[in-house]
Amino acid sequence: MKAASSFRRNLLYRRLVIIASATIAIAVVVGAVFLVCRYSGFRISSIVVSGNRSVSSEEIIAVSRETANSCFWGKLLGNDHLFAWMSFPKEKLTEAIFRLRDAAIDIGENREINISVTERKETASWCLVIEEKKRCFWMDEEGALFAPGPDAEGSLVRVINDRTGRDMGIKDRPLSVEEMANFQKTSLMISELSLPISDISLNQSGSKDLTIKLFSGHEIRFSLSTDPSFGVPVIRSLIESGEWPRVEYLDLRIEGKGFYKLK
Repeated sequence: MKAASSFRRNLLYRRLVIIASATIAIAVVVGAVFLVCRYSGFRISSIVVSGNRSVSSEEIIAVSRETANSCFWGKLLGNDHLFAWMSFPKEKLTEAIFRLRDAAIDIGENREINISVTERKETASWCLVIEEKKRCFWMDEEGALFAPGPDAEGSLVRVINDRTGRDMGIKDRPLSVEEMANFQKTSLMISELSLPISDISLNQSGSKDLTIKLFSGHEIRFSLSTDPSFGVPVIRSLIESGEWPRVEYLDLRIEGKGFYKLK
């Protein structure tokens, strides 16, 4: 009888220990959850944006809050909780605001969220000419259209008139990587030779041919699939020989060869 009574007491004791341990564990978990959810020390104090020039800080903050709100911790705890910013998907921010090339998120002292952004560089204005109507977009150095651009005149802004009939918009890339590289070389070459441009155009659908008209009346034809660098000595030779004023057009579409027609 004593052995049975002792066994029951030990069993009851073990059960009480288990219940007490489980109660304490649950209390700790509940307390931790309550602390994480309610404690003001886990709430962000402010959001500061730097590096932006054209995009307003207010727009970046609004989109960033929406982005933080879409992640797991944001949905669970809200976009003003530090956890929502610890694994912030910055690519969603740059995708939503395509004018931003990159973004970095840092949690500073006093629970301040620092958003540092880099905007895309305005390299040229790409203008779609469809039925004599123009829509222009800024194009970055990698060839991506990222914002409405100007239909400018003069030499301050490089304008390319796309008369191929294509329709494009923001995030599109009218040129391939190779074509963009050759276009940049062409622009640099014309600038180095101090030849003022009146018009740059693509005229035929599917064509890689780029036609540049100068204010002097000259026309130079390039192929975007060909490195144009060989054309520098050709043009300099024509200028130095005195024949340049008589040139009607210069064709540099075949690599290593220059064809020209005199007036």
